[in-house]
Amino acid sequence: MVRSMYSAVSGLTTNQTRMDVIGNNIANANTVAYKTNTTSQQTAFEQIAISATTSRPVGLSVGLGTLITGTVRRFTQGAFQRTDVPSDLGLQGDGWMQVATGIDSTTTGSSNYLTRAGNLVKDASGYLRTPEGLYLLGYAPATSLTTLPGNAVTWDATATNTLATGLTTANRLNVATTAGIQWTALTGSGDSTGFQTTRIRIPEFIKTGALQTAAVGPPVVTAIPATDERVSNFSVGSDGVVSVVGANGTVAEVGMVVISRFQNNNGLKSEGANLYTYNGAASPTHSCWAGGYGGAASIQAGVLEVSNVDMAREFSDMIIVQRGFDANARTISASDEMIQTVINIKR
Repeated sequence: MVRSMYSAVSGLTTNQTRMDVIGNNIANANTVAYKTNTTSQQTAFEQIAISATTSRPVGLSVGLGTLITGTVRRFTQGAFQRTDVPSDLGLQGDGWMQVATGIDSTTTGSSNYLTRAGNLVKDASGYLRTPEGLYLLGYAPATSLTTLPGNAVTWDATATNTLATGLTTANRLNVATTAGIQWTALTGSGDSTGFQTTRIRIPEFIKTGALQTAAVGPPVVTAIPATDERVSNFSVGSDGVVSVVGANGTVAEVGMVVISRFQNNNGLKSEGANLYTYNGAASPTHSCWAGGYGGAASIQAGVLEVSNVDMAREFSDMIIVQRGFDANARTISASDEMIQTVINIKR
């Protein structure tokens, strides 16, 4: 009788935890890119009185309750909500965008995060940021060229894909997005692992017009357009390439949003606010890819991924949990009545 009370108490605690998770799911039904959380449950202990043997095929044991072993998120694709805002980015498929508190992933004191919430804004300096102020990370022109607004650079299409500084006469960024090319191989552990990227800026001007010769480097850049053309709008392609359009129609590609992938998304550490941090349990090694390559998610601009919470399932689970809670409470009452009966025998 006492054991039944303890088992029932564990059932109450477990069902209360499950209800807490369900309540949190329902509360985040309208949260951008929220992923449904579920609980994993198992029996707690087993008190064995008689073990089964070859001559006795059935043993005797009594369970001692239940417990929650963990929470598992469903990383299924959420639906898209159209916003027509160019800085709103939705991910179609498996992968994460990188964001950070610092100007790049290696800045001392910078905290690096992963997110699928693409409700970004362009700040006063042209950088793409989250509503909380975190910078969107990706590949951008080399540091030696950042003083020249809107410079386009070329990407080296080698296995390591290092950035090669240099303007093209067409003022475009040539990006190696051949299927199978891995942008960066990332290994190790720790929050900063895998964030070898920098913030992305939408320039106010791009360079157009006649070419002039200048030495910027290394290496030497010999094709720098001489005229500034004001940027009128920008867009992000499905592969993550960020393009700007000048007032006179000139197009320049000024950076690239990269997608991080992991073998076990549930191994990532949830930090709240739609943010996750890297954990070795997610994957011993992971990669950054161009959108749509290497199994990584493609990027859809002008939309937001909504929560994948299934309200019908949540309310069905709520009913089941509530009835389970009631049943465990009745078990405690019944056990108490049985104990009272034993006590009354003396009378």
